[in-house]
Amino acid sequence: MASSGTPLAELLRNVADQLENAPNVVNSIISPPPQTPRHPVDAEVVRLFAPYARGRGPARKRSIIVSPQLHSYTHRFCCLEDKHMELVPNRSVKQMLEAAGLGEKRLTFQGSPTSPEEFKDFILSSFPKLRDGGGFEILKIAGSTRSQQLMVIPCPNSGYTIILDKITWPTHDDEEDIEVSLEDTCRVSGFLRTFIENASSKQLEKLVQFWVGWNVVPRSLDVKVVENSFPKSSTCFHLLKLPRHYTEYSSFKTDIIAAISTVDTGFGMI
Repeated sequence: MASSGTPLAELLRNVADQLENAPNVVNSIISPPPQTPRHPVDAEVVRLFAPYARGRGPARKRSIIVSPQLHSYTHRFCCLEDKHMELVPNRSVKQMLEAAGLGEKRLTFQGSPTSPEEFKDFILSSFPKLRDGGGFEILKIAGSTRSQQLMVIPCPNSGYTIILDKITWPTHDDEEDIEVSLEDTCRVSGFLRTFIENASSKQLEKLVQFWVGWNVVPRSLDVKVVENSFPKSSTCFHLLKLPRHYTEYSSFKTDIIAAISTVDTGFGMI
């Protein structure tokens, strides 16, 4: 509104001229007002809770802890009266096994799926009397759950590679080894290692049975290169005797396969 008869347009023009000639006034108008000093308590609260504010400060890296993969399953286990049994035990046989400390149990295994030793120890701890049995096989019901027929669970190649860790290789230190040269001992021992690393699971199973008398790997296995015609074994001592005359792997493989194929008849196990 204009006062004392002065036109409004003239008043606005005068104000614009004053602003142009007064830069300090312009700066004071444009510049934001000074901030009031923050209270020490407010400043401490902001500092403490700054990491929780969104978009403020660098994001913290979360440490990822990878736990070892464990395998867990629950099954019913029962022992068999005879190693040649192919049917699930009936009620009377189960009662007899129960009285002998070998009754049916519902067990839960928790451990590594790639450790056969761990599973074997689990079974032996559940059925302590099996420790004096010389070894065992794991069977399962074939077909549907109502079936009474049993079948052996074959061991994969990865399960039998542990026999390499159990072998005590010949050192050529005994006086009895004088007739066999160190070169022959190393060559034939290498043939055996090659065979174990490339054999099928069934061949390895038969090899262990030929070696020790059953198809469960014991705590130690011995090898000896001797003057002989064919591979033989002393099952009581877990000793495999290999002839020294092999110069080619193909002939060694042929004879070792022929030898381990006799496990069903017992030939060669002395």
